[in-house]
Amino acid sequence: MYQMEEEIRSQSTSVRNAWESAHRKSSEIQDMASGAMGFVVSGSGTSFNASLFLSLLLNDSGRPAVPVAPSEVGTYIRSLGRNAIYVFFSQSGESRDTVRAAREAAESGARIISFTNSQESTLSKLSDLEIYLSVGPEKAVAATKSFTAMLMASLEFCSAIQGSCSEAVMRKVAASVGQVVGQAENLQVVSADNYIFLGSGYSYVTAREAALKLRETASVRTEAFIAQEFEHGYIQVAGSKDAVVTFSEDQVTARIREECTSFGAQVLDGSLGSQVIRGFDYPERCVLEIIPWQLYAMRLAQSRGLNPDRPDRLTKVLR
Repeated sequence: MYQMEEEIRSQSTSVRNAWESAHRKSSEIQDMASGAMGFVVSGSGTSFNASLFLSLLLNDSGRPAVPVAPSEVGTYIRSLGRNAIYVFFSQSGESRDTVRAAREAAESGARIISFTNSQESTLSKLSDLEIYLSVGPEKAVAATKSFTAMLMASLEFCSAIQGSCSEAVMRKVAASVGQVVGQAENLQVVSADNYIFLGSGYSYVTAREAALKLRETASVRTEAFIAQEFEHGYIQVAGSKDAVVTFSEDQVTARIREECTSFGAQVLDGSLGSQVIRGFDYPERCVLEIIPWQLYAMRLAQSRGLNPDRPDRLTKVLR
């Protein structure tokens, strides 16, 4: 069994661990968040997708937040300074660009919160508050269990700010991971030169992360779009060599599915037929929705003669 598969299968435990870690920091989260003008949320790669998820959660709860690549954090430090809280996601806590941005924020006197899987990391030491993911070593290059852990910890982070608790949600999600993996056991990969992932709102987070997983592990060309934006240009080049994956379930997406089918593209449902996933609403659905695509990416890599654990141009941590 590949390390990536072991880590995918372990997620019923890892999402629970991450939630519990965030829950233990509930009072500290509330204290730090009080009086903040807003949040600047940052990370790279998979961690940026987690940043987007948390930003959506915060904005939905009435807390202004913006997701920013680490290289752009300095712009917000210069305009917002200490009035914002800077939140950083990094599995290792050693990602070069993220650490650099966190250090700049710290030097400005701003408050820093980090989500990491390493309590002894540089990022942890720069932080005023660390939320430790507690998912154990993640050995495959492509992040799987750390991503869903970041999402689950984010859900509890926002619940803590609002003075509530998401324990019922956590239990339901954790109990469903095994079912989702089981339903994905017999999934079949399709032959396509390009994969296009479409989502909106929270499902755009999944679209981005699914595209990244296929790109990292199977070395295929992928794109992720907000569904409505796909019609503003890119649809012109979609065709029979593409697989189009849709996560949204609205009239715009239904129209795009019909159009792409008429162009000869293979159109796939983002849930890959999982009735368990369809039984959840957003944002919690995001935690489960990515799991079949983690498995899909692994199997697509295998079908192309690649080792999903060790992409030849990537490392686990960019230092």
